Amino acid sequence: MVTMRLERRLSSTWILAVVSLVPVLLVVLLQHNPVQDDPYIFFRYARNLAHGQGWRFNPGVPDANAITSPLYVLLLATATRLGISTTGAATALFVLTSAGAAFLTGAALRRFGFRIGALAVAALVGSAPALGAVRGMDASLYLFLVAASFLAALERRVLLTGLCFAAVVLTRPEGLVFTVAIAAAVLVADRSRRPTRKQSGLLALAFVTPLVCWFAFASLVVGHVIPSTFAAKIAQRQSGLFGHGWVFLRGARELWKNGRGSPDALRTFFYVLLGLAIVGLVSRLRDRNGWQLFVPLIAAGTALALFYGVMYNLPPYLWYYAPFVWIELVFAAVGVDALLHAIRSRSTRIGVAAFTVMALTTIGVIQTPRSNPVRDDYFPLAAWLRAHTPKSSTVMFTEIGTIGWASDRRIVDWLGLLDRAALPYLRKGQLGWWADYYRPDYWIHFAFGPTAANRVRAGHHWYVRVHKSGFLLVYRRIA
Repeated sequence: MVTMRLERRLSSTWILAVVSLVPVLLVVLLQHNPVQDDPYIFFRYARNLAHGQGWRFNPGVPDANAITSPLYVLLLATATRLGISTTGAATALFVLTSAGAAFLTGAALRRFGFRIGALAVAALVGSAPALGAVRGMDASLYLFLVAASFLAALERRVLLTGLCFAAVVLTRPEGLVFTVAIAAAVLVADRSRRPTRKQSGLLALAFVTPLVCWFAFASLVVGHVIPSTFAAKIAQRQSGLFGHGWVFLRGARELWKNGRGSPDALRTFFYVLLGLAIVGLVSRLRDRNGWQLFVPLIAAGTALALFYGVMYNLPPYLWYYAPFVWIELVFAAVGVDALLHAIRSRSTRIGVAAFTVMALTTIGVIQTPRSNPVRDDYFPLAAWLRAHTPKSSTVMFTEIGTIGWASDRRIVDWLGLLDRAALPYLRKGQLGWWADYYRPDYWIHFAFGPTAANRVRAGHHWYVRVHKSGFLLVYRRIA
């Protein structure tokens, strides 16, 4: 009786909240800045919008719209407009949405009786190295909204469900597959939760209205309803920059490399989680309990894998894998639950469950990447640009996010995010086209690349080296 009461307390809401929040806070404390460069693209768009400079990366210069997550930018811009720093708002959003995704996923599992699984998934999602590696991107908001959609649909809150569906699509357009899968499994196939005709109309209205508002805003203010990023990613893959063959599926196979620590330990942890996920999936094939949750996960994951990896074979950017990591962690948590319930002694099961949750959290946090040594040089180089170049200067660099954010200079993009003119050249693998097209005043290159000479030629223009910052070299156009 005592152990039963203790097991119920361990799965209580406040324990679940603590297990969800603590790993995320530890990740933020250990990471001084986002590991990736792309978050700063969001930040710059949000800052410019908040300061009245429009939906632009370079103020006053129209672009092809490099933002696939309008909701994320609007949230950051609103916070910036209210006087909160953009980076501070992004950190707060990461903490709230990451912990929220962990908590809501655990709550969904708990609804179907997976008490140990609820704690395990909260620990796993909150501390996952692959999710911590994309801090600052829209991934945590995306997963939070998908988890919220599940719970809203399970509780038959049609208005909230419709709003959550719309928010998912406005965060990641391909999130539509999750909304369709959830609606089909929870609101159609599950007769006990099937809404009335009036409720269906309310859900549809709540879903469509925010999307119509965004389309109107995008047409009038942004200038492009459909961003350029998807076409740019396809052109990048066609260029051969990421190799050849099934680059997206190969990237999924190497996800374990995107962590901190011993490669052998990372690989082992990755395959342990994969093994637990297989156990969880097999246990659900033998037991229909929770099918309203698990069937949509399998359906949406399969659809996204076909879309990303087969139909378009996108480059292996980490944030594309976030929903797959989340789905894997859900089934891994169910696998933990199934294995621990094989222990007959309730007190032993509780002890092993508590140890497992703490171990998963610790391993995940330890393996979360802290920084990228190359990108650590971006900020001092941006400071040099602010101090030694005219504000009207144009700067060309492979990664436009951090340098653009911190230097406050006009950035030239040759990978097609800001300018669709790059796409035909990229598709053909013509990577030096930018020199004559843009004629940038400054050109940043990696010091370990082939252009480390003091004087180099790009296109028909000569550049002379004027500065070095760690792994980066700065060249100025002289002719």
